[in-house]
Amino acid sequence: MTDIFNNGLLNCHDPKELRATLLEVETLLKGIVGKIPYEFFDRRNSPSRENVERVRDLIMTRCFILDKMFRATDEDIKRFRQVNNLLLDLTNQMYRRTNSLYRQTILCADKDFDDDYEAEGALMIDVDYEKEDVCNDILQLTDDNYFGSDFAYMINLIGESEEFHSCYCGRNIEECNIHHREECTIEENECKNELDDGVSWAEGNLCNSVFNDIVICHAVHSICTHHPYSIPDLLRINSYWIDVKVTCQHITDQQGRRYKDL
Repeated sequence: MTDIFNNGLLNCHDPKELRATLLEVETLLKGIVGKIPYEFFDRRNSPSRENVERVRDLIMTRCFILDKMFRATDEDIKRFRQVNNLLLDLTNQMYRRTNSLYRQTILCADKDFDDDYEAEGALMIDVDYEKEDVCNDILQLTDDNYFGSDFAYMINLIGESEEFHSCYCGRNIEECNIHHREECTIEENECKNELDDGVSWAEGNLCNSVFNDIVICHAVHSICTHHPYSIPDLLRINSYWIDVKVTCQHITDQQGRRYKDL
Protein backbone atom coordinates (compact mmCIF):
# COMPACT_ATOMS: atom_id res chain seq x y z
CA MET A 1 0.00 0.00 0.00
CA THR A 2 2.87 2.34 -0.73
CA ASP A 3 0.72 4.63 -2.87
CA ILE A 4 -1.37 5.60 0.14
CA PHE A 5 1.61 6.77 2.15
CA ASN A 6 3.48 8.33 -0.78
CA ASN A 7 0.43 10.41 -1.67
CA GLY A 8 -0.20 11.48 1.93
CA LEU A 9 -3.70 9.97 1.96
CA LEU A 10 -3.49 8.13 5.25
CA ASN A 11 -5.01 11.07 7.13
CA CYS A 12 -6.89 12.63 4.23
CA HIS A 13 -10.67 12.98 4.56
CA ASP A 14 -11.40 15.37 1.70
CA PRO A 15 -13.80 13.51 -0.65
CA LYS A 16 -12.63 15.45 -3.71
CA GLU A 17 -8.99 14.62 -3.09
CA LEU A 18 -9.82 10.99 -2.34
CA ARG A 19 -11.93 10.71 -5.48
CA ALA A 20 -9.19 12.26 -7.63
CA THR A 21 -6.67 9.74 -6.32
CA LEU A 22 -9.15 6.89 -6.77
CA LEU A 23 -9.60 7.81 -10.42
CA GLU A 24 -5.83 7.98 -10.81
CA VAL A 25 -5.43 4.52 -9.28
CA GLU A 26 -8.12 3.00 -11.50
CA THR A 27 -6.61 4.63 -14.59
CA LEU A 28 -3.25 3.08 -13.71
CA LEU A 29 -4.91 -0.31 -13.22
CA LYS A 30 -6.66 -0.17 -16.59
CA GLY A 31 -3.42 0.91 -18.25
CA ILE A 32 -1.66 -2.19 -16.94
CA VAL A 33 -4.49 -4.72 -17.26
CA GLY A 34 -6.20 -3.62 -20.46
CA LYS A 35 -9.87 -3.87 -21.43
CA ILE A 36 -10.56 -7.44 -20.26
CA PRO A 37 -9.13 -8.47 -16.85
CA TYR A 38 -9.38 -12.17 -17.67
CA GLU A 39 -7.04 -11.77 -20.63
CA PHE A 40 -4.40 -10.05 -18.51
CA PHE A 41 -4.40 -12.88 -15.95
CA ASP A 42 -4.41 -15.64 -18.56
CA ARG A 43 -1.20 -17.50 -17.74
CA ARG A 44 -0.64 -18.13 -21.44
CA ASN A 45 -0.04 -14.38 -21.81
CA SER A 46 2.65 -14.59 -19.11
CA PRO A 47 2.01 -11.27 -17.33
CA SER A 48 5.22 -10.01 -15.76
CA ARG A 49 5.67 -10.49 -12.03
CA GLU A 50 6.28 -6.76 -11.66
CA ASN A 51 2.94 -5.90 -13.30
CA VAL A 52 1.04 -8.54 -11.32
CA GLU A 53 2.43 -7.21 -8.03
CA ARG A 54 1.75 -3.64 -9.11
CA VAL A 55 -1.87 -4.54 -9.84
CA ARG A 56 -2.27 -6.17 -6.44
CA ASP A 57 -0.81 -3.12 -4.71
CA LEU A 58 -3.10 -0.74 -6.60
CA ILE A 59 -6.16 -2.90 -5.83
CA MET A 60 -5.38 -2.61 -2.11
CA THR A 61 -4.93 1.14 -2.46
CA ARG A 62 -8.28 1.43 -4.22
CA CYS A 63 -10.00 -0.54 -1.44
CA PHE A 64 -8.47 1.71 1.22
CA ILE A 65 -9.63 4.88 -0.54
CA LEU A 66 -13.20 3.65 -1.10
CA ASP A 67 -13.57 2.68 2.54
CA LYS A 68 -12.40 6.15 3.57
CA MET A 69 -15.01 7.65 1.23
CA PHE A 70 -17.84 5.48 2.60
CA ARG A 71 -20.43 7.80 4.19
CA ALA A 72 -22.76 5.26 5.87
CA THR A 73 -25.99 6.98 4.80
CA ASP A 74 -29.35 5.56 5.87
CA GLU A 75 -29.62 3.96 2.41
CA ASP A 76 -26.15 2.43 2.81
CA ILE A 77 -26.95 0.93 6.21
CA LYS A 78 -30.26 -0.44 4.96
CA ARG A 79 -28.55 -2.10 2.00
CA PHE A 80 -25.68 -3.36 4.15
CA ARG A 81 -28.17 -5.04 6.45
CA GLN A 82 -29.93 -6.58 3.44
CA VAL A 83 -26.67 -7.92 1.97
CA ASN A 84 -25.58 -9.23 5.37
CA ASN A 85 -28.85 -11.17 5.77
CA LEU A 86 -28.58 -12.52 2.23
CA LEU A 87 -25.00 -13.76 2.69
CA LEU A 88 -25.82 -15.40 6.01
CA ASP A 89 -28.74 -17.18 4.35
CA LEU A 90 -26.59 -18.27 1.39
CA THR A 91 -23.92 -19.57 3.75
CA ASN A 92 -26.47 -21.64 5.64
CA GLN A 93 -27.93 -22.91 2.37
CA MET A 94 -24.42 -24.01 1.33
CA TYR A 95 -24.01 -25.99 4.55
CA ARG A 96 -27.52 -27.47 4.32
CA ARG A 97 -27.14 -28.63 0.72
CA THR A 98 -23.63 -30.01 1.31
CA ASN A 99 -24.92 -32.09 4.21
CA SER A 100 -27.98 -33.17 2.24
CA LEU A 101 -25.95 -34.32 -0.76
CA TYR A 102 -23.48 -36.14 1.49
CA ARG A 103 -26.31 -37.89 3.32
CA GLN A 104 -27.96 -38.97 0.06
CA THR A 105 -24.64 -40.32 -1.24
CA ILE A 106 -23.98 -42.37 1.90
CA LEU A 107 -27.49 -43.78 1.98
CA CYS A 108 -27.18 -44.85 -1.68
CA ALA A 109 -23.58 -46.06 -1.40
CA ASP A 110 -22.19 -48.41 -4.03
CA LYS A 111 -20.05 -50.74 -1.92
CA ASP A 112 -18.56 -52.34 -5.03
CA PHE A 113 -17.01 -49.00 -5.98
CA ASP A 114 -17.03 -46.52 -3.08
CA ASP A 115 -14.02 -46.49 -0.76
CA ASP A 116 -14.15 -42.93 0.54
CA TYR A 117 -16.08 -39.68 0.17
CA GLU A 118 -15.48 -35.96 0.29
CA ALA A 119 -18.24 -33.34 0.25
CA GLU A 120 -17.46 -29.71 -0.46
CA GLY A 121 -19.42 -26.48 -0.62
CA ALA A 122 -18.24 -23.06 -1.81
CA LEU A 123 -19.88 -19.63 -1.91
CA MET A 124 -18.28 -17.20 -4.32
CA ILE A 125 -18.80 -13.86 -6.06
CA ASP A 126 -19.76 -14.32 -9.71
CA VAL A 127 -19.25 -11.14 -11.72
CA ASP A 128 -18.61 -11.48 -15.45
CA TYR A 129 -17.34 -8.27 -17.03
CA GLU A 130 -17.60 -9.46 -20.63
CA LYS A 131 -21.28 -10.30 -20.82
CA GLU A 132 -23.83 -7.72 -22.01
CA ASP A 133 -25.92 -7.77 -18.83
CA VAL A 134 -23.02 -6.93 -16.51
CA CYS A 135 -25.24 -4.28 -14.88
CA ASN A 136 -27.29 -7.14 -13.44
CA ASP A 137 -24.16 -8.38 -11.69
CA ILE A 138 -23.23 -4.93 -10.36
CA LEU A 139 -25.94 -2.63 -9.04
CA GLN A 140 -25.98 1.02 -10.03
CA LEU A 141 -26.66 3.08 -6.90
CA THR A 142 -27.51 6.72 -6.35
CA ASP A 143 -24.05 7.66 -5.06
CA ASP A 144 -22.07 6.12 -7.93
CA ASN A 145 -21.03 9.56 -9.15
CA TYR A 146 -19.80 10.49 -5.67
CA PHE A 147 -17.30 7.62 -5.76
CA GLY A 148 -16.55 7.74 -9.50
CA SER A 149 -15.33 4.13 -9.55
CA ASP A 150 -15.82 1.80 -12.50
CA PHE A 151 -17.29 -0.77 -10.13
CA ALA A 152 -18.13 -3.41 -12.75
CA TYR A 153 -14.60 -3.50 -14.15
CA MET A 154 -12.85 -3.27 -10.81
CA ILE A 155 -14.89 -5.93 -9.01
CA ASN A 156 -14.29 -8.33 -11.89
CA LEU A 157 -10.60 -7.43 -11.82
CA ILE A 158 -10.38 -8.28 -8.11
CA GLY A 159 -11.95 -11.69 -8.73
CA GLU A 160 -9.59 -12.49 -11.58
CA SER A 161 -6.61 -11.33 -9.53
CA GLU A 162 -7.53 -13.56 -6.58
CA GLU A 163 -8.02 -16.57 -8.82
CA PHE A 164 -4.62 -15.95 -10.43
CA HIS A 165 -2.85 -15.65 -7.08
CA SER A 166 -4.93 -18.40 -5.44
CA CYS A 167 -4.61 -16.31 -2.31
CA TYR A 168 -6.73 -17.31 0.67
CA CYS A 169 -9.49 -19.35 -0.98
CA GLY A 170 -9.25 -17.82 -4.45
CA ARG A 171 -12.70 -16.67 -5.47
CA ASN A 172 -14.38 -18.53 -2.60
CA ILE A 173 -15.95 -16.37 0.09
CA GLU A 174 -17.10 -19.25 2.28
CA GLU A 175 -16.26 -22.95 2.21
CA CYS A 176 -17.39 -26.09 4.00
CA ASN A 177 -15.98 -29.60 3.83
CA ILE A 178 -16.87 -33.09 4.96
CA HIS A 179 -14.07 -35.63 5.17
CA HIS A 180 -15.84 -38.95 5.59
CA ARG A 181 -14.87 -41.01 8.62
CA GLU A 182 -16.12 -44.57 8.52
CA GLU A 183 -16.19 -44.88 12.31
CA CYS A 184 -18.58 -41.92 12.67
CA THR A 185 -22.29 -41.63 12.06
CA ILE A 186 -23.69 -39.50 9.23
CA GLU A 187 -24.70 -36.85 11.75
CA GLU A 188 -21.23 -36.77 13.30
CA ASN A 189 -19.62 -36.35 9.89
CA GLU A 190 -21.88 -33.52 8.73
CA CYS A 191 -20.43 -29.99 8.69
CA LYS A 192 -21.82 -27.15 10.80
CA ASN A 193 -21.64 -23.39 10.44
CA GLU A 194 -19.82 -22.65 13.68
CA LEU A 195 -18.48 -19.29 12.48
CA ASP A 196 -21.87 -17.58 12.62
CA ASP A 197 -22.59 -18.07 16.30
CA GLY A 198 -24.35 -14.77 16.99
CA VAL A 199 -21.16 -12.78 17.61
CA SER A 200 -20.54 -10.01 15.06
CA TRP A 201 -17.49 -10.24 12.79
CA ALA A 202 -16.96 -6.46 12.98
CA GLU A 203 -13.23 -6.31 12.35
CA GLY A 204 -10.92 -4.24 10.15
CA ASN A 205 -12.81 -1.81 7.93
CA LEU A 206 -16.07 -3.21 9.36
CA CYS A 207 -15.17 -2.01 12.85
CA ASN A 208 -17.43 1.03 12.58
CA SER A 209 -19.95 2.26 15.15
CA VAL A 210 -22.61 2.56 12.41
CA PHE A 211 -22.73 -1.25 12.34
CA ASN A 212 -23.06 -1.69 16.11
CA ASP A 213 -26.62 -3.01 15.93
CA ILE A 214 -25.84 -5.45 13.09
CA VAL A 215 -24.45 -8.91 13.71
CA ILE A 216 -22.06 -9.01 10.77
CA CYS A 217 -21.87 -12.51 9.32
CA HIS A 218 -18.60 -14.23 8.49
CA ALA A 219 -19.21 -14.04 4.73
CA VAL A 220 -19.35 -10.21 4.86
CA HIS A 221 -16.22 -10.24 7.02
CA SER A 222 -14.55 -12.52 4.47
CA ILE A 223 -15.40 -10.26 1.53
CA CYS A 224 -14.23 -7.04 3.19
CA THR A 225 -11.33 -8.34 5.30
CA HIS A 226 -9.87 -11.46 3.68
CA HIS A 227 -10.52 -10.18 0.15
CA PRO A 228 -9.73 -6.67 -1.16
CA TYR A 229 -13.34 -5.56 -1.70
CA SER A 230 -14.40 -2.28 -0.12
CA ILE A 231 -17.72 -1.74 1.63
CA PRO A 232 -19.02 0.23 -1.42
CA ASP A 233 -18.07 -2.81 -3.56
CA LEU A 234 -19.98 -5.11 -1.21
CA LEU A 235 -23.14 -3.02 -1.54
CA ARG A 236 -23.05 -3.28 -5.35
CA ILE A 237 -22.19 -6.96 -5.89
CA ASN A 238 -25.37 -8.60 -7.14
CA SER A 239 -24.32 -12.07 -8.25
CA TYR A 240 -23.31 -14.97 -6.02
CA TRP A 241 -22.66 -18.58 -6.88
CA ILE A 242 -22.76 -21.71 -4.71
CA ASP A 243 -21.05 -24.94 -5.77
CA VAL A 244 -21.76 -28.16 -3.89
CA LYS A 245 -20.27 -31.50 -4.84
CA VAL A 246 -19.53 -34.97 -3.50
CA THR A 247 -16.51 -36.96 -4.68
CA CYS A 248 -16.80 -40.75 -4.51
CA GLN A 249 -13.34 -42.29 -4.43
CA HIS A 250 -12.24 -45.77 -5.54
CA ILE A 251 -8.72 -46.58 -4.33
CA THR A 252 -6.70 -49.73 -5.11
CA ASP A 253 -3.12 -50.90 -5.39
CA GLN A 254 -1.54 -53.09 -8.09
CA GLN A 255 -2.82 -56.21 -6.36
CA GLY A 256 -6.36 -54.89 -6.50
CA ARG A 257 -6.56 -54.40 -2.76
CA ARG A 258 -9.11 -51.81 -1.75
CA TYR A 259 -8.55 -48.72 0.40
CA LYS A 260 -9.95 -50.31 3.55
CA ASP A 261 -7.46 -53.19 3.24
CA LEU A 262 -4.37 -51.05 2.65
